Amino acid sequence: MINKQIAKIITSTVVNLGYPKERIVIEHPGESSHGDLATNIAMKLAKKLHKNPLEIAREIVEKIPKMKYIEKVEVVKPGFLNFFISKKYFINNLSQIITEKDRYGSSQAGKGKTVVIDYSAPNIAKPFGIGHLRSTIIGQAIYNLHKFTGFTVIGDNHLGDWGTQFGKLMYQIKKGYEPQNLYHHIV
Repeated sequence: MINKQIAKIITSTVVNLGYPKERIVIEHPGESSHGDLATNIAMKLAKKLHKNPLEIAREIVEKIPKMKYIEKVEVVKPGFLNFFISKKYFINNLSQIITEKDRYGSSQAGKGKTVVIDYSAPNIAKPFGIGHLRSTIIGQAIYNLHKFTGFTVIGDNHLGDWGTQFGKLMYQIKKGYEPQNLYHHIV
C-alpha cells in the first residue's frame, strides 16, 4: 500500500518537473542501510534524456511533497532514491493486523460483483487423477481470493460427461454381472 502511495507521489513530481511519465518501480533494497524502499526512476529518465541521474534524483527529492510515513529520502549513486519509513507506520500497521486478525488485507473491491469459479469437473465414472486434485485446489484458492476481496463467489464442480458411463453400468447390472467385476467389463 505504501509502495503505491510513493509511486503515485513520484509520478506526479516527475510530471510536474516536466519529465516524461514513466512506470515507477518501488523495490526493497538489498541492504537495510539503503532504506526500506527504493526506486531507480532517476536512472531510467537519465538514460532516456541523456542527463546525469544524480541531478535528476536530487531534483525529484527537492520537489517531493512531505509524505506522512516517510522519515527521510536519500539520493544515492548512481541515482537511486532511498526511502526510510517511520516507525510510526510500522506500529500503526501492526495495530491494524492485531485488530483485523484474519480479515487483515481484505477489501470490498468486488462488492456487488459475482464470480463463478469452475473447478476440475472430473468424470465421476472414471478414476480421480492427481490433475483433478491440482485444478480443484487452484480453483479453491481463486475462490478464496475473490471472496476475501468482497465478491459474491459461486464455486461449481460440474460433474459432466457421465451419461455413457452410467448407461454402461446400468446395462452391466441388468445383465447380472457381479459388482466386483463391473469395472473390468465397463472399461
